Amino acid sequence: MSGERIMVVCEHPALRDEIAQLIEDHGLESFPAADGIDALRQIYHIRPQVIVSDAALSQLSGFNFLPFVRRRFPSAGVISLGNSEVVHHDGPVADMTLPKDPWNPERFIGHVQQLLAQWPLRSEMQESDCA
Repeated sequence: MSGERIMVVCEHPALRDEIAQLIEDHGLESFPAADGIDALRQIYHIRPQVIVSDAALSQLSGFNFLPFVRRRFPSAGVISLGNSEVVHHDGPVADMTLPKDPWNPERFIGHVQQLLAQWPLRSEMQESDCA
């Protein structure tokens, strides 16, 4: 493994497993999370470079999870899976939005690699600045 960490947050096990396997097939480390709450439990330990999140999470919606990620982990790239741009009142929280339907694995992995090549996307804030 290359040490490049990708967190996959998706409530649909088949899609989550497919994305995680695709990431691993390209020599990257994948860290699946069943939902936004599971992702929050893992994120401080994993410190992912890219986060792939379904925009339609039910327990902790993408609209709540992704702004948290942007504030706490500003250097991470964020890909939202959905059919509309994820926007928060302060502006977009995803670096890019990709459709789930139709699913295009080659396009997806190209975007993951693009964000990894640009990492860190933004400078890290001091932990005390985020509290």
